[in-house]
Amino acid sequence: MKLLHGFVPEQMGNVRVIETLDQESHILHFSLPGILPHYQVEHRDKREVRKQIRDSKEYYNRLFFDLSSSLPARYSYKKAFIYIIQFFSDRVIRDFDNRERKYVFDALRAALVIKDDNWQNISVCESGEYDQGNPHTEIFISEHCYSIELFSYIQKYCISTEQDN
Repeated sequence: MKLLHGFVPEQMGNVRVIETLDQESHILHFSLPGILPHYQVEHRDKREVRKQIRDSKEYYNRLFFDLSSSLPARYSYKKAFIYIIQFFSDRVIRDFDNRERKYVFDALRAALVIKDDNWQNISVCESGEYDQGNPHTEIFISEHCYSIELFSYIQKYCISTEQDN
């Protein structure tokens, strides 16, 4: 297994800073318990679903604000590259477009980690991994010009190889 398999984030998540190879920039690495909530657009007219949406937005806003505030410096990205890895606890097939990554983007914007979440300010990549009994989400953020370095880091430390499965 690679570095992040079997990793259990703290209840309120954690964040760390990875210095880029040229030491000119940083990669933020957020670790969150659980996977992103299910997208329920077809049921948004129901009161309990609207409450669930409000609660999820508030949870992610507070989580990213608290984690970002715990850093020794403020990290902000003008043209961000965001890589989201969801570690699923079972092998049930799921569609990525049924997960609410919008909460993450909005919370990163509110915490001033990204300038905006429009197409001019972010690029996004997602992948899924299996980590038996340990659902969690890893989110990496770098300047877009460091996306190749970020991919290399993730490939080296986070992504399963066929031998791992």
